[in-house]
Parts: sequence; C-alpha cells; structure tokens
Amino acid sequence: MLLVTWDNYKTLDWGFNHFRPEELLRVSHYNCFIWSPELEDTLTGADLLRDVVEAPLIVTSACRFRGSETSQHFFKQFNALDVYNPDLNSYELMQYVEKLNIFTGRGVYPYNNTGFIHIDTRFGLRDKENGRVIRWYFDQNGAEHVVNEFSEELNV
Repeated sequence: MLLVTWDNYKTLDWGFNHFRPEELLRVSHYNCFIWSPELEDTLTGADLLRDVVEAPLIVTSACRFRGSETSQHFFKQFNALDVYNPDLNSYELMQYVEKLNIFTGRGVYPYNNTGFIHIDTRFGLRDKENGRVIRWYFDQNGAEHVVNEFSEELNV
C-alpha cells in the first residue's frame, strides 16, 4: 500500500486508459489516496466499463479518511469509486455493470442530483469462488435497500 499525493502521483506505474490519478486526488479527502491491489482491480473494472459504455465516467468520490470505517471508500480498505455518466441514469449505468458481471459491491443512488453508482471490489473484481455480489440502492426518502438484483422500478 502506498499513500498517493500530489507530490508523488507521477511515480505510479499507471496502466489505465480512461482514468488518471489526478481525478482520484481531486475527489478524495485531503487530496490523497491509498494505492493497493484492490484499487487496481476497481480501476481495471472501471476502464472496462468505460470501454463498453463508450462515454465518459465521471468520478465523484474516491478515498475517505473520515466517516464510516466500514465503507469501502475508507482508506484502510480503499477500493471503491462513485461514478456517473451525464447521458445515462444510474440504473442504466448499473445495467452495464450487471451485464459485464464486474464489481462485487454495487450500489445505485438514483435520487442524488444526476444519480451515480458505487462500484467496489470487496471480494475481487469478480468473486470467482463464491459468486458473492452485494447490491443495494437508496430510495427517494434516503432509505437503503439491499437486494439480490436491481429491478426495473429503479429506472427513473
């Protein structure tokens, strides 16, 4: 694990086509993030998702150093990104994730400005052993719902 800052980000061996370390620095607490194999998995999946969507994915949240310690954004296990595309609603974007079967943490936040999705690799990019995927969404009242699959009624 490596603490990445504005001072050292250029030393990273960055092999991603669509995302830059500067993007993560801008949307992370204290303008720094933790580089790890888990984050590498998340960025690999995000690059694949971007290729399939054929449109930009904007990162709105990355590494956090305060808040819930169980969050996959939290620096100790940082492997999560929140992303959106201005031309797709969050449900439509998540349908690409579902079809690709990538990311083992998948959240839909349809009622937050443009809406966004949460993607993480808590069990790897794909859980090859157990097939575990955690899915959830937040409704317009802010209530969280854990689901086995995303239903069409989220397509708002």
